[in-house]
Amino acid sequence: MNEGRKHLSQEVVIELEKLIADLLKVSPKDKPSAYNSIGIIYSYLNDFINAKEFYYQSYLLEHDEMVFANYLIMLQRLNEIVFAFEEVSSFLDNNPNNKVIFNSLIQMTCKYPSQERLEKLLEYRNYQTESREFEIDLNNKISDIKSDIKIFNKYEIDLRFYEYYMTSALTTVNLLVKNNIEIESTDNIEIDQFIINIAIKNLEYIDIINLNQKFDSRIQELVNSGLIDKSLYFDHLNKLSLYFSIIISNEVAA
Repeated sequence: MNEGRKHLSQEVVIELEKLIADLLKVSPKDKPSAYNSIGIIYSYLNDFINAKEFYYQSYLLEHDEMVFANYLIMLQRLNEIVFAFEEVSSFLDNNPNNKVIFNSLIQMTCKYPSQERLEKLLEYRNYQTESREFEIDLNNKISDIKSDIKIFNKYEIDLRFYEYYMTSALTTVNLLVKNNIEIESTDNIEIDQFIINIAIKNLEYIDIINLNQKFDSRIQELVNSGLIDKSLYFDHLNKLSLYFSIIISNEVAA
């Protein structure tokens, strides 16, 4: 799914398209850097399909780990979650000590947890040299992943549905802002539901209203198009809910 351009002026879009055209003309030795720059531009324009392609072409030419990490982000934006995990595993099988892509795996497993993915994370952890701070942070994340998996099992949440659900929420945020976010998930035993809170810095309350409306519309589009099965959607209405909130200093306001 290609999200199209941000709300940019026509003049800005034209200038960016000219820049892309110029970058395509560089000499062969400069192509890795040029393709990465084009990937960044397309990502900024929310053209994730082209961004993914140019990040990948850049990586093939120079094998830059940061470029590969950006490529993985584009796969997630395009909801190619299973393939993204396959690409991470392939990379780490050949480069087991790589911290950058291991960190990508951590982030992905936190967002899209499963027992199989957790086991892969623990397997690749054996090859990492950890500082005390990193060890504590990773142990906390692993604890959160285990907790989420337990909740998934409790409510019988379908992983593929959750991937679409979570990707839709994160993409909705990304289309509006590039601000830092924090994700918190809880098992609300009072209402017997898995609750996800996506908190974003430096937003206004009107932005939260806008995010909720766009997210709801996005899910409905996926259901209407058949990408999300209607029966799964209705089955999960009482199992799972998500809301956006604002981070104000060290506090969170819904």
